[in-house]
Amino acid sequence: MARFSENGRDKDMPPSSAVLCQTWVYAQEESSRELMVFYSESYPLPPSRGRARMRFDRAGTFTRWIIAPACGFDEILGTWEWRQGVIYISEAQGERELVVDALTDQRLCLQAAPGLLYR
Repeated sequence: MARFSENGRDKDMPPSSAVLCQTWVYAQEESSRELMVFYSESYPLPPSRGRARMRFDRAGTFTRWIIAPACGFDEILGTWEWRQGVIYISEAQGERELVVDALTDQRLCLQAAPGLLYR
């Protein structure tokens, strides 16, 4: 099992909600086939035609905004739960697992999750 790269913290321990519970913006220029990179909404990313976003709220609600087919964004609502280094998401479309590779207050790296950025 991989470990967080920051602070030597074990992945089985839940992150501080102050760290995870915020809006994360997708950085396609740093992502790869194996890793999806997100930055805190406050992080100064370069301009882009549109960036998918997702938000984890302390109450366990999850929102993601994906680029809509006809401009703008589609909002998808769900719930989330942290278990042993994995964020479990439940939405109307089904359930998914987001495996956390690294997490700081400014950067979230997930193992690639097909379908996360579109419907």
